[in-house]
Amino acid sequence: SEKVGVAIDLSPQSAAAWTLQGKIFNERRQPRDALAAYYRALGCSPENREVLFALAETYRVMNDPQRALLKLQNLADTYQAGDEPQNVLYLQGLALSALGRHADAASMLMVARERGPASPELLYRLAEAEMQAGRLTAARQSAEQVLAIDPQHPLARTMLERLNVAQGPAAAAGLR
Repeated sequence: SEKVGVAIDLSPQSAAAWTLQGKIFNERRQPRDALAAYYRALGCSPENREVLFALAETYRVMNDPQRALLKLQNLADTYQAGDEPQNVLYLQGLALSALGRHADAASMLMVARERGPASPELLYRLAEAEMQAGRLTAARQSAEQVLAIDPQHPLARTMLERLNVAQGPAAAAGLR
């Protein structure tokens, strides 16, 4: 921390030094100070992906999904359309869900699913967003995909049980 302060004093326009300062503040659980450092870094390097991601993560940890989503959108804008990384799309989907925009979250998570191998967590979050958006059949399919990868996934199993109750006896026959 002392060396970072010296680096900042010697080169106050160093995005790397300000980013490191932000990381130190985050490790110390001082998110407001981390935000200030990250914004200084962003001032030095406006499209710095590492800084935009760090800002989004800090806002997410602070339970401010609106600001997290804004920074994730800024980050996504630094890529060519269609080249955004899966994790950026995934985090955008989580932020949209946290804002209660479940249909938008489901759409974003579907794009994330297509960007690479879909983890059980991504598929579960997709199923959750689909269920919240009232897309019960799609939610069932996504939850079943989770269980195809991880047959013991407790949240996906619970979701299928809830879907069976919501969709009636015919759906219950499909429970694994």
